[in-house]
Amino acid sequence: MELNKQRFEAKTVEEAITNATVSLGMTSDELGYEVIEKGSSGFLGLNSKNAVIEVWKKADEEKLLAEEAAKKEE
Repeated sequence: MELNKQRFEAKTVEEAITNATVSLGMTSDELGYEVIEKGSSGFLGLNSKNAVIEVWKKADEEKLLAEEAAKKEE
């Protein structure tokens, strides 16, 4: 089993997390995330970069860790 990760982009990491929670219909407590790109405002708004995150369901992560632990015990 692999984690089903999805990418979200916004001006800030916080906005990207909010977009993910709304899109997935979950609370931020139910999601794990990794910051891929922090984003930047650039100089005078030029060359700005969006923040990019990958999110996954914490419940799926817990199942994956439990499966891996069970395999190690065998």
